[in-house]
Amino acid sequence: MEPRECGMLPGMRLFSFRRSPNALKVRLALAELREEYELIEVNLFRGEHTQPQYAKLNPFKRVPVLQAGKFTLSESNAILMYLARKHQKLWPARLEGEALAMQWMTFEAAHIVRQCSTVWWSERVAPATGMKAASPKKIASIIEELTPALEVTEAHLAKHQFLMGGHYTLVDSCFTATLSLIQGTQVDSGRFGSISAYLGRMRARPSWATAEGDAILNFDNVKGSQAS
Repeated sequence: MEPRECGMLPGMRLFSFRRSPNALKVRLALAELREEYELIEVNLFRGEHTQPQYAKLNPFKRVPVLQAGKFTLSESNAILMYLARKHQKLWPARLEGEALAMQWMTFEAAHIVRQCSTVWWSERVAPATGMKAASPKKIASIIEELTPALEVTEAHLAKHQFLMGGHYTLVDSCFTATLSLIQGTQVDSGRFGSISAYLGRMRARPSWATAEGDAILNFDNVKGSQAS
């Protein structure tokens, strides 16, 4: 695990992997909040997440993990809510708005991220790394499961610039990372034009470059080295 300084809040550290979509959610949020932190790279391709020292931080051996002083938190969507509430920024101020934000992020966790990740892994990551992909039958089942959720998201984004309406919130950090996974896969057939337009807007924001968002899309020169 390699530390990389991004500086500010004493004790603020993010255990991340450049090519992890869930870790990207948090990096996008921190970039939007303009918060400095210490970034520690945990290379999943090399198995660094299985080391005992990392398992003490997260028994599920996944990224991301955020440390703020003595407080340690895993699960990307929980981290997003924590950061939003901590800074009182990029998050609805009223109870009803917060409930809607949580509704969207729960919807993403239940119906979108696992499904998008499976398609992305099988069609983008596995061919580039030589790792095992899901079977065609499994992919077909996943896409059948995913499509209704994308249709709901598509209809919403056809009417709204951001997930919560007219302003960027950390819900958009969540959805930008996850929805980007379908680009360049068989799901990206031109059917979801509002999602594609939304992703274009989100990835044009400075936070995408700051968070190294393209790392989840570009796997050139990964096979063999399993690095970076």
